[in-house]
Amino acid sequence: MRLLWVLSSLEGKVGTIVAQMASSVLLEHGWEIDILPLNPLNPQVVSYPFPPGVEILSRPQMSHFGVKIGTKGLFRRLYTYYDRIVVDQNLDFSLKAIMAIGKHATDSHTILICGQVASELLASHGDQAPRLKKLMLDWYPGASRIIALSNRIYDDLVANFGVSPRQITRLFLPVPLYVQQVQPPQDPPLPSPRAEVVVFGELDPLKGLEGFLLMAKALYDQGILFRIAVLGDGPSRRDAQKLARSLNINCVFAGWPLNPFEWFRSAEVLVAPQYLDGCALDAQLAMFSGIPVLGYRAASALGELMSEYGIGELVDTNGPLALSDRLAQWLNHSRDKMGYRPLPETIKERLFGSAGHDAWMKALTG
Repeated sequence: MRLLWVLSSLEGKVGTIVAQMASSVLLEHGWEIDILPLNPLNPQVVSYPFPPGVEILSRPQMSHFGVKIGTKGLFRRLYTYYDRIVVDQNLDFSLKAIMAIGKHATDSHTILICGQVASELLASHGDQAPRLKKLMLDWYPGASRIIALSNRIYDDLVANFGVSPRQITRLFLPVPLYVQQVQPPQDPPLPSPRAEVVVFGELDPLKGLEGFLLMAKALYDQGILFRIAVLGDGPSRRDAQKLARSLNINCVFAGWPLNPFEWFRSAEVLVAPQYLDGCALDAQLAMFSGIPVLGYRAASALGELMSEYGIGELVDTNGPLALSDRLAQWLNHSRDKMGYRPLPETIKERLFGSAGHDAWMKALTG
């Protein structure tokens, strides 16, 4: 059985990271996986690593005129070849993929992965938003299945885009089995001494990394010294590296490790400095790894996880030093004293383990 996963690009965005993890699960179950990026890689960033056995296809060459007309034709051809088509949540092509289903609707099983609140994604399209909203209302209900990676994403699709709850499957990250290895051979050894604080995600201005580095400097000035591991890449990486050097912050920029969980497990706390968080992917990784999360209350998906599972602590955004003050306490006291308890193994198994894998396989291939 062969599955195609269509991505915006190979940059380390939520959709790409989910595709990488789900690909590992699919490979474990004997599926053949092709990844099709529709856009070129930003020259300032590196591609996100996929496991061996995943085929990365060449990006299709289409003219500007062909993009408007040819994308639907491309998907129609793909539907005749693949058993499943999984489409990343990118409004530039996900709508065209759904619109192209046509007579193939019953046998193509087009699956849309939603890692962001659709209304928030739509708002970023400015004057095009009303037209896109109409298309989404017309065509989203036609998707074979939608996988939502947070409750708010699920609720938004039902309330604002006419999607039936029967079409939507709510899932957590499909953590692959290889993370059980102590150290996969593809990754270099972790630096020594270890980093006490980890930050994970696409490094763009919305991540808030520069602001966090300034907070770290304030703690350094108080004599509270710690090491930071930044896992990720993006257009803000170079500026963040320059800032860390200028502030004399002990910070390693590790790029995209194939197995980020070793970095998480060796750290004391994950800091999530972003206000908008989509599906709180970084917090889900921390949940699985058994370390607490420190972030802002404004982040909706992180708030969901914190409310339901008590995975750390949130601070208000109106106090500029609130995050640094709480981080100092988390670093200076034991996790038990701070009231943190890792997820019980039964819950971890249900969300991320074999039970979670079975749910992903059912959603992707059932």
